[in-house]
Amino acid sequence: MNEEFIAKIYTNPEYFGIVKNTIRYKVPNISEADLEDCISEVYAIAIESENLENHPNICGWLNLTAKFVTARFVESLSCEGANREMLSEKLADIEKFEEKIEKKEQDEEFLAFLKKTFTGSDYKLYLLKFMELLPNDEIADIFKAKRVTIDKRVTRLKEKIRKILNNF
Repeated sequence: MNEEFIAKIYTNPEYFGIVKNTIRYKVPNISEADLEDCISEVYAIAIESENLENHPNICGWLNLTAKFVTARFVESLSCEGANREMLSEKLADIEKFEEKIEKKEQDEEFLAFLKKTFTGSDYKLYLLKFMELLPNDEIADIFKAKRVTIDKRVTRLKEKIRKILNNF
């Protein structure tokens, strides 16, 4: 390709204006640095193209190439935005997962503490009521006790847990 010809169309205000205005029209809020990058890409494509100086409509070619370059630029921005959004979601997922692990570790630590602190039946009652979330009727069946007895034991257990949590 004739580099003199490319220099001529680059320095010609009419040709340069077509490229610059097309890009600004497609992306009105483009930064100066991004505008310069897009213009440079149009002229890089012009350098690589064969027989551009013999093209019947150089203004049309520059306009179409500027539209193509601008479309790729906009697509790259949307991909970056999507990637940023996806990255933010992944980071949020990781933070939630870390919180779950931390909570689980705290729960396991608390359970180990309760196991040492409570008698066997209180610990079992805690697991059934607060970990498995069973209703008092089912717990009464498991303990082979009356529902009223389990209600009272759950009330006393809650009080013990409150005291433990105040000291934990």
